[in-house]
Amino acid sequence: GAAEAAAVRRDMAAVVEEYLCSGDVGEVRRRLRELNIPRALQHHFVRGCVTLAMERHDADRERVSQLLSKLDGNPLEQAEMAEGFEALLSRTDDLALDNPSAPSLLAGFLVRAIADDVLPPAFVAQIPPGGTPGHRRALEAARAQLSASHFGARRRHVWGKAATGRMVDLKIAVAELIQEYLASGEADEAVLCVKELNAPPFHHEMVKQLVVAAMDHGPREREGALELLRRLRTEQVVSQEQLSLGCQRAVEAADDLKLDNPHAPEIIAEMVQQLGQK
Repeated sequence: GAAEAAAVRRDMAAVVEEYLCSGDVGEVRRRLRELNIPRALQHHFVRGCVTLAMERHDADRERVSQLLSKLDGNPLEQAEMAEGFEALLSRTDDLALDNPSAPSLLAGFLVRAIADDVLPPAFVAQIPPGGTPGHRRALEAARAQLSASHFGARRRHVWGKAATGRMVDLKIAVAELIQEYLASGEADEAVLCVKELNAPPFHHEMVKQLVVAAMDHGPREREGALELLRRLRTEQVVSQEQLSLGCQRAVEAADDLKLDNPHAPEIIAEMVQQLGQK
């Protein structure tokens, strides 16, 4: 029902927010599997992604277009993609109340989806009878762009040659932060660095990396890692949800780490347990 759809949209919005921060498509697939959303509701993911990206900058719109292209066929089928875009088109007038550019932005997403073979060109060929003015404007704008541009590259650059290096920068920044903290033990500086990352949906990755990195050091560094995580939680820099997810990811990674450190599972399990106790 409507309540279930609203709950699904909420869960999916959290996944999209995290992706816009991290750019990690594998993590989106994993989270969608964990959410185990009924197929009849999966089109809400497409709708939610595009709606969110409309409120953002071109770099985020580019990221969402790339995400839809990469999820096409796994786990989203073309039928769900089409249904998601149909839901968006039917809401164009509502979206335009908050964002007058909604029809032209939606046209951009349609052009890009067609360029990436996420939607067939026929999707924009006909304006359905009873379509609203915004719906018509979006389809007409998409058709005009597609007929004026025979070059795939032009169609693919609907959002400009947007910056896509954010995830790499973020991973490097997190690795450096952890390395410096484990060497210096300066918690004030580390807390400041986490705040400056300005990436709350990515915090679980930082938690996981810190636990994994500390595992390879001695008891002093491990205790230092736990102290920092407790402080980040107490000062509400990192949410309980992100802390728990990071711990879960560290435990999941433990088996792969056994090759380099046979004691990895026990050390990580003990660290996570200690974190939960205080």
